Amino acid sequence: KLAPLYGHVFYAPDASASAVMAKRCMMDREKFEAEEHAAQDKIREIYNSKSSQDTPEGKEKHGYAKETYLTDRMVPSIPAREISVSEIEKFFDWRMFLAVWGFKYSGELPHTPEVRKTLSDGKTVLERFANTHEVTITIADRIFPADTKDDVINLYDSDKIAAAIPMLRQENEDSRSLADFVPDSSLGIKGPFGVFAISVRYTKAHKPGCQCAACTNEYESMMERAVRVTLAEAASLWLDDQIKNVLPNGVKVSKPAAGYASCPDHTVKKDILELLEGKERLQISFTESFAMIPDASICGFICIHPEAGYPEIRKISKEQYDNYKEKRGMSDKQAEQFLGILL
Repeated sequence: KLAPLYGHVFYAPDASASAVMAKRCMMDREKFEAEEHAAQDKIREIYNSKSSQDTPEGKEKHGYAKETYLTDRMVPSIPAREISVSEIEKFFDWRMFLAVWGFKYSGELPHTPEVRKTLSDGKTVLERFANTHEVTITIADRIFPADTKDDVINLYDSDKIAAAIPMLRQENEDSRSLADFVPDSSLGIKGPFGVFAISVRYTKAHKPGCQCAACTNEYESMMERAVRVTLAEAASLWLDDQIKNVLPNGVKVSKPAAGYASCPDHTVKKDILELLEGKERLQISFTESFAMIPDASICGFICIHPEAGYPEIRKISKEQYDNYKEKRGMSDKQAEQFLGILL
């Protein structure tokens, strides 16, 4: 609304992104403004098209038309298994690796001495990990037939409910939820919905007093962690590739991580691990706040649908808060700890 009135209004979501935006503007203002205006035009186009559309015929109040759900095939699951660095190396995202270090940028890679050194050191560590057995990468996923009722996703195993996982819903004009990517029980069908987890850990735990470089040099420790974290994301992209290879054209895969905007309840991580075959091989444990150990770990859901995405849930009403708390069987203290920030 503001940008068309003034011509020089630009938005960034946080202080770090604002700094990057300011630098882009200073480097080439004409190019920067042209790119930002094009992006704003696209956002307005999407917003206006959504606002003007009537509800599509056959679309449920919450969810999609029956024929959009994938019901004619199930995606194979992967019991916990180890994968090598070489198997996932092509998915290693150097942009994300640099972001771990605080180098956030859009467009071309900045060729500063700091960036060049960080990339060089990262490639050295990645190559070392690829040629040794210093780290173990373990991955597992499990795809269930599923349906949903009242925003609770039911996962079935031999026609019995293996788990019932409630989902939160946006309270804005989109009113989206991860539950929408699963058929409503009233449709009489089931569609695929899955869980996954990944861990990247040292093969041999470093003992107290260890004098290796990673334990005695802060920079080396941070470098190895950045590579491990990015390897976990690379394994996640590898899993995307495995799933997409068996899907028909037009079907998307999204893998929202537990504890992030689409599913902001960190306690769901425990439910996810319990559903995985061979979960012990992942060697993932939790702190009291459900942070995962090892730190280079990911767990979340697998949504398979033509519109699969990541609906962001930032704020909810007290009514939804109480309803979700009851469905999850949370105490008042647990709900305040893990959901209070959403009120």
